[in-house]
Amino acid sequence: MLAIALAALSGIALAGDSAASPPQLPALVHRAPTSAADSSAQDSMTEDTPAEITPEQHQFGERMVAAIRKKDVVELKKLVAPEALACFDQSRQAYLNSWLKKHFRYSIPERHRLSVAKLSLNASIDSKFRTYPVAPTYVLEIQFNNAERGDITLNRMIGQQDGKWYETAPCPTQLGMDRLNKVKSASSQSTEARAKEAYARVDESLAARIRAYLAKNDQANAWKLAAESLNVDIGTARQVVAMLASAKPH
Repeated sequence: MLAIALAALSGIALAGDSAASPPQLPALVHRAPTSAADSSAQDSMTEDTPAEITPEQHQFGERMVAAIRKKDVVELKKLVAPEALACFDQSRQAYLNSWLKKHFRYSIPERHRLSVAKLSLNASIDSKFRTYPVAPTYVLEIQFNNAERGDITLNRMIGQQDGKWYETAPCPTQLGMDRLNKVKSASSQSTEARAKEAYARVDESLAARIRAYLAKNDQANAWKLAAESLNVDIGTARQVVAMLASAKPH
């Protein structure tokens, strides 16, 4: 049996990763978890022989694909087990938002394939970082081809509540929230450093062109121009434009 990574953080498998391929998908492999929490949880979950996807599971999977393709967070939340969603009070919303955002890492094309694998729980999958209000019983596998990365499998853990299929979101403990906040803080500092470095490369010509867009209240094109001219991501470009907008013209 093949140890399977929890889908709570990344839920992504790529062709070419160094792992054994599941028997039903020789061209696809599962990426091993990288965090200690994932490794602990992985030890208690194994993938049995492939299961035949039921009509209900297939319908659920297509609803998830549609929500991901549209980047529809509202619809995606409807697919999460209500008992799991109940965990996310205001203090845990940042975790939920981060978890939902990871669903949109890749665009799923019209041509895709759904399958499921049954999970064998050898022990509790809860950890000091998170618990599962609704225990997952299957992994929903969304398989497709990406022009840049090749064959990709998105793994989403699912289970039933009141006889209906849902995605089983993890509920973070206080330690889980502390870890998330630490990661966010480090990421914010890194983004700020990139923005400052990019801003230092803005010459008078580029600054004038960006300000021309801002004068027309066209922030979208200002961000796009900054991103393309400075070769940075759109998030960094937005910070550069904000810094430029608050600075006095040369």
